Amino acid sequence: MTKDIYAFPQLFRVVEAFPQDSYYLLDTYASEGETFDSDEIEIQTKKGRRPLAPYVNELMPGKVVLRTGFTAKQYKPALVKPMRVITRNDLKVRRAGETLYNPDSPDVRAQKLLIEDTAELLSTIDRRKVQQLSETMFTGKTTQIGEGVNQELDWDFTNKEVLSGKDFSDPTFDVVEYLTEKKMTVMSKSGLTMRKVLTTFEVGSAIVRHPTLLALIKAEKETLDVGNLNTELLPEGVVYHGYLRQAAIHIWSYTNSYTDEEGKEQDYIPAGTLALLPDGKPFEFNYGAILIMGENGQFQFVRAKVTPQSWTTREPAARYLQMLARPIVVPQNVDGWYVAKVLN
Repeated sequence: MTKDIYAFPQLFRVVEAFPQDSYYLLDTYASEGETFDSDEIEIQTKKGRRPLAPYVNELMPGKVVLRTGFTAKQYKPALVKPMRVITRNDLKVRRAGETLYNPDSPDVRAQKLLIEDTAELLSTIDRRKVQQLSETMFTGKTTQIGEGVNQELDWDFTNKEVLSGKDFSDPTFDVVEYLTEKKMTVMSKSGLTMRKVLTTFEVGSAIVRHPTLLALIKAEKETLDVGNLNTELLPEGVVYHGYLRQAAIHIWSYTNSYTDEEGKEQDYIPAGTLALLPDGKPFEFNYGAILIMGENGQFQFVRAKVTPQSWTTREPAARYLQMLARPIVVPQNVDGWYVAKVLN
């Protein structure tokens, strides 16, 4: 008996087994969190100081420690639903790699189309996650706007500023002192040590070539450790600019963009902006469940990061393939990073 490759169980296995593309921001700064049982999830974030365990006499009962600094809220992440339409003409056209004398059958072409379309649709979801992560990281807000959707999560992020007057373009601005000061600001609020600067190539270059830094290097009060090259070019538009010993910070830049709903190219990192970030992954993705109609005609929730669906229509004759997901990025500590616009 031949299995229907578009049936939900088979499609679901294909999606679960599909290798995830490499995305620098997701791979480096975000972890995978919880997948919930319903489309509404509970978001828990930390903000504030760390309480001490109380001293209590051994004959006295324990003292309640309030969950100071933690907030919890219910939130329904917006649904993403990228879709592809497969018509009879798609199954007639030879695919890349087919020969003229030994073409694939329509069934084989259908299987190849399934793989290609699945890969491309999953990539659109991954890019949406990267966009969501970068927006949250650099603005402290997560907006979800689309057809019939307009909602925003404000994370109450206050570690941000825009330099006015003197900024990194000023040859007298002490960039090392500034980065060290902001690093200590975050440490005092969250207890997290900032180890990285994530920024644009222009800002990264402005830091390592700044006259105040070069003067410190000349006076042997600072070093810029960059290995054998002045910059190390890495995949996906990533550049390692070096390590500032005095500030104990690595400088990274990321040059990449996405195409928005209006067809315009948008940079993941805003121009002239940097983020001071700790080691590890300070953000995580949670997922709401997907409500679908099961084979028995009953509605049911699917607890998964991505849920595939496929159906056909007689007129026009077509097969539809779509992926559904409810991802939302959550900062683990809202006081745990710093953002500044340093070039205007």
